[in-house]
Amino acid sequence: MSKIDSLHILGADSLYNYNKAFFEKIDSIHKLLENINAENDDNIKVWLPIAISLLVAFYGLYQFILYCHDRYVEKECQKKVFLDLFRHLFTINTHAEAIRVNMRMKQLSNNILTEGTLERLCFIDYDLELNNMRLTSRSYELLHCIREKMRNFNSVCMIAERHFTDPACPDVVRTDDLNNIWNRSVELSNDIFKYTENAGISFTTDDVSDYIREYYTDTDRIPKWIKEGKLNQTVTLPDRIQEGRSYYDNYDFRLTDIMDYCIRCRIDKVKFK
Repeated sequence: MSKIDSLHILGADSLYNYNKAFFEKIDSIHKLLENINAENDDNIKVWLPIAISLLVAFYGLYQFILYCHDRYVEKECQKKVFLDLFRHLFTINTHAEAIRVNMRMKQLSNNILTEGTLERLCFIDYDLELNNMRLTSRSYELLHCIREKMRNFNSVCMIAERHFTDPACPDVVRTDDLNNIWNRSVELSNDIFKYTENAGISFTTDDVSDYIREYYTDTDRIPKWIKEGKLNQTVTLPDRIQEGRSYYDNYDFRLTDIMDYCIRCRIDKVKFK
């Protein structure tokens, strides 16, 4: 495979056209050097164009290297954005599970949740924009779908907020809201994987697991919660596998311990009036 063909595989048409001319320039310089007669070695009229052409060629190579570096940095930034969205979805579900535990533990029928508890689970405007993403024809549709689902997710959280702050709302409706939040977050997570695959971003379940684990094992989080006695160890948590909510517990993520810590820390933070 030629250098020019390799560039075309990168999927950057503008870069391909620019560097096609660059490599053609290199070829022309090579042919010019082959045609130089030894007796004209000292002829500045021959060597000056060659020197200029070489400078142009090396400048083109320098620009190409800068482009490759920028593309790498950009993809790494996109990866960080989606990893943090994944972490946000994980956190949302630990809050939802903490609410579920409280409902079962205290049998809080006709009690209302403190206002703003579920509203805080919504994505912020910056998350919804997903700015600075490099789009291709393959990834645009998926990214648009993710944005749409994030907005719909916010609507679901706001509906749940109304139900949990309405004392007349039955618990069966509230439970359906929690299930809806869970199912939509998992669907969003799977769409993120599809998008990153189509966008050529290196993104695996191990990356997600490592990112979430590192985030929560920071000294200001789980270790601090344990030290300060903020984990409610007296409550039996729901069997997420039996109840069909084992997304983070499965072999791909292996985050059972982290999720249990987060739920136990938030059980006592969930306040019902």
